[in-house]
Amino acid sequence: MEVDSSVLDDDYVFEEQLVKSPYDLGVWLAYLKSKSAADFVKVRVGLYERALRKLPGSYKLWFAYLLERM
Repeated sequence: MEVDSSVLDDDYVFEEQLVKSPYDLGVWLAYLKSKSAADFVKVRVGLYERALRKLPGSYKLWFAYLLERM
């Protein structure tokens, strides 16, 4: 099975930024935007839940997450 290395490289960049600044809403939103074409259940739900654990009071994250869940 061949893996698309550009996807892994993009993930690595975002994950590296999140290690440095896990409470940066902009990084989380950019990461989610970069994964907009990804499967919601397999990929995006996990990202949203990780982001919401770090920023549980973020209206923007909750709104986007709940909007997609509907």
